[in-house]
Amino acid sequence: MSEMLVSLVMDDAPKGYEAITFARPAGMGRVEKYDITEEQVNITLKEAMWLAKDRDSIARKCVTDYEITFEFGYPSLMRHWEQSRSLMDSIVQTSLTILAEVSDTLIGRKNGPVVAEEVSRRARRVLELGGAFSEPGREAFERLRPLPQRGGPPPEPRHHRRPHGILDTRGPPGGRPLRDVQRAI
Repeated sequence: MSEMLVSLVMDDAPKGYEAITFARPAGMGRVEKYDITEEQVNITLKEAMWLAKDRDSIARKCVTDYEITFEFGYPSLMRHWEQSRSLMDSIVQTSLTILAEVSDTLIGRKNGPVVAEEVSRRARRVLELGGAFSEPGREAFERLRPLPQRGGPPPEPRHHRRPHGILDTRGPPGGRPLRDVQRAI
């Protein structure tokens, strides 16, 4: 990704801005310099992404070559897979592990940094209780949602169902073993 960003020139930044605006990401807000709504920008897309990396996880992924994903997330997923042999539980545990360490920028943009940090704190608590690998952890995970809201009533609770046999390698024949997923990566 960083090689691609390096090859871009200043003329590409307005096109990138336009694409991001077209996608209508939630909670973008405004910044004083090089705001996404500006039509005339005099920096490259890589420079714009670098400036946004602390408030937008996609920008951070782009300028760090997916550091969180490959240096933190993937090893965590493999460790949890070795522990459980359940792909679904490993994915949930890895997501909780990342969320506990890295504040979610979308939650932060939509609800403020205090709410984003509270969600990370809750994820840490779920992990302390065993996360996806224990009954107390799974119960705490269910209480993790709905997310705390800034104003207004809380959203209706969503009930989480595990898709039997689709991701869980212990499911019926036809589910893809993790080794096939690893080859695809």
